[in-house]
Amino acid sequence: MSFLVKAGFDPSRLTFALRTMIAGWLALTVAMLLGLDSPQWAAMTAVIVAQPTRGMLLERSIQRVIGSIVGSLVGVGLIHQFATDPRLLVVGLAVWISLCAYVGNVLRQYRAYGVFLAGYTAAMIALLDVPHPDHVVMLATDRVETIIIGIVVSGLVSGFLTPVSDESHLIRRVRLLSADTLDWCARALAGAGRSGLTTRERLLVSEMAAVEDMLDQIAAGSVEGHRRVRHVRGLLAALLSLVAGVRGVTTLLAREPERRRGAGLPILVVHLDAAAAKLTAGAPLSIPVGEMRAALEEGAPPGALTEALGRLIAALGAVSAGHEAIRVAKKAPPVLDFLFHRDRIGARAAMMRAFLAVLAVGAAWQISGWRDGQFMVLSTCIMTTVFSSFENPLVVLRHVMVGSIAGAAAAVLFHTQLLPLAGGTFDVLLLVAPFMLLGGVAMAHRRTALASIDYNMCFLLLGQPAFPMLGPPDAVFGAAGAVLLGVAAAFVAFRFVFPISSSRRLRALIAITVDDLEGLARGASHPTRERWSARIYHRILHLVKLVDALRLTNLRPVDGGIAALTVGGTILHLQQERSGADLARTWRRRIDVALGRLATLSRDPRAAAAALERAATAAPSSTESDRLREAASALRDNHWFFKARRRQSSRFIS
Repeated sequence: MSFLVKAGFDPSRLTFALRTMIAGWLALTVAMLLGLDSPQWAAMTAVIVAQPTRGMLLERSIQRVIGSIVGSLVGVGLIHQFATDPRLLVVGLAVWISLCAYVGNVLRQYRAYGVFLAGYTAAMIALLDVPHPDHVVMLATDRVETIIIGIVVSGLVSGFLTPVSDESHLIRRVRLLSADTLDWCARALAGAGRSGLTTRERLLVSEMAAVEDMLDQIAAGSVEGHRRVRHVRGLLAALLSLVAGVRGVTTLLAREPERRRGAGLPILVVHLDAAAAKLTAGAPLSIPVGEMRAALEEGAPPGALTEALGRLIAALGAVSAGHEAIRVAKKAPPVLDFLFHRDRIGARAAMMRAFLAVLAVGAAWQISGWRDGQFMVLSTCIMTTVFSSFENPLVVLRHVMVGSIAGAAAAVLFHTQLLPLAGGTFDVLLLVAPFMLLGGVAMAHRRTALASIDYNMCFLLLGQPAFPMLGPPDAVFGAAGAVLLGVAAAFVAFRFVFPISSSRRLRALIAITVDDLEGLARGASHPTRERWSARIYHRILHLVKLVDALRLTNLRPVDGGIAALTVGGTILHLQQERSGADLARTWRRRIDVALGRLATLSRDPRAAAAALERAATAAPSSTESDRLREAASALRDNHWFFKARRRQSSRFIS
């Protein structure tokens, strides 16, 4: 075992990979024995749906069946409509692929996979049977049958041997994360050094983002798992709310240190320490929120600090309720809503990129009249959809190209030198086994794991292991070259047509957030504070994920996200105030001016902050005044975040 590790193999991954390739080989065997026309699709399905847990296997299999059926129907429709004019077929396919690219980027995880699959399945049906449009229904039926065979065989081989998701590991991780967050809050409120707290805060929010990123995989295939994961997301929202609350309190105290006296902070720190100790020890969490709120009302004078402490205590109550909900997996709604960020900017870019790439490659095929050009179009369809949702598709496509070249080379060797020697089905199965075994070994090695899936797919697609042979041996050369050109075309599209990377996604996310703030100020939307916060919570975690991917050394984007949470709440409050009937004229005028400045926030965040400061001087109470000054401070301290919108196109990633 140590030899394998030293050689670069992951022993557990090797077991999974070999089991996957055995499932693929058995699926190929069943499809060939049943006499299906494209048995390699059964093997490709068994390999592609393989997952490390049973629930993930189930979810992926379901989406593959749905996506394949929908894609097959669309492919049949395209051939039926445009069989006599391949040029219109290319246009129709480009439209369908671009729609799937858009929807897949708006959705998440397995649903996105199903949509992408529906896109390129239609391309497979429409393109691979262009010479024989009268066979398209038979081809679509064959496609669905082979997929079902691949899923069933994979389920039988891997399903019973694949473990279920380990929810206990998630629960332990969430408990420790909560304990660390509560301890950080205690240290921050006790007045610990800022530099150490900042480093620790970064680790905490990074862990929150990492936990959120794994939740869909943990919940896959289980109704109770999905219910528990909803509560975990609610808890993560509560923890973020707690971090934001502590930041608000410490900012007020830094500005006016004399407020610390009489604020009841020592009692709060004691309760936080006790709660952190309980979680660390594995005991049920109980926080005396009522007692803490009563102490606050008794000891602290009215004002912004008291209001901020009240929000902090409410967040503590949500953390406590969230842990209880996770423990019993209640059917009730989570303690705090958690709305997913939908990257519509990236989705529009993916749609336009896919449309233009497929249209351009399809036009090249039609103009050149290349016999194997449909493989080039098919490859472009697959690459421009599947990888459009990746953070850095160009990095991944380099591995894809390596795997595709290796798979194409193996397919050429197999199809030209070995397959002609086969005297029957059993011979084909024996000849194909070493190539599939090599693919399994590649899956388990750290250097070749990323390229291995494309090796396997390319080899099976181009090698066409069947008896008797499908076409002359030398036909594989043109098809292999076309597939590789399609990958290259996709690489060019991702590089030059609305190029995308983690840094561009970060700028786009900031732009969307600032756009939303300006829309709130204009009155274009009227969400509740809770709904606005629920959306921002996920955006903050997504900001953290992008910051980690870029290996940035500071938390400025996250600071900006938390500042947006504060500013958004203030805007909603001002909109509510303005709707009141009994407002002093000066106060109403200052609100109108402040909202007007906030409606064009990205032009000059400091001017918007100044407008809030002026409004604070006319506020009817000190609490109101402090709230506006807190938002103004958030704008000034993070002015770069709100001005970044001016450097970012609101339509496409640039």
